[in-house]
Amino acid sequence: MIYGARISLSVGVSAVIFSVAIGTLIGGIAGFARGRIDSVLMRLTDGMLSVPIFFFMLTVLALFGSTLANIVIVIGVTSWMSIARIVRGEVLRNRELVYVEAARALGATPLRLFFKHILPQSWPAIIVSATLGIGWVILIESSLSFLGLGVQPPDPSWGNMHFQ
Repeated sequence: MIYGARISLSVGVSAVIFSVAIGTLIGGIAGFARGRIDSVLMRLTDGMLSVPIFFFMLTVLALFGSTLANIVIVIGVTSWMSIARIVRGEVLRNRELVYVEAARALGATPLRLFFKHILPQSWPAIIVSATLGIGWVILIESSLSFLGLGVQPPDPSWGNMHFQ
């Protein structure tokens, strides 16, 4: 079990880092830009949420092979939506706070406002979401491995270990 945890945890952490990067980028841009850009990015997010993700993962891994890199990329690309929504909400909330208005009044550029004042205040919510996401990613990887499209033997993972 402990030896199989090595790969399961590395896939979980890697895929979550990948999805946090994508979700933070999309959610941050949507929340900071507002208007049409916000609408387009959130409709993209809603569209991705409407796709049956597990069947999409099965299809992609069956077509391109189930290497460790493909597993991380597929899970990361299909699990950024909740983080994007959380980041967007945090950015919308934080951009209206008094210290951001003060920085804007003092002449801070939009990039400085975003990276120095707004995004750091969103990290607690991002960290909580990412921590919870690691468990979901491990379950997804285990399910894929159990079905034969995840980590391939002889490498052990929690999904392809069979006990007798």
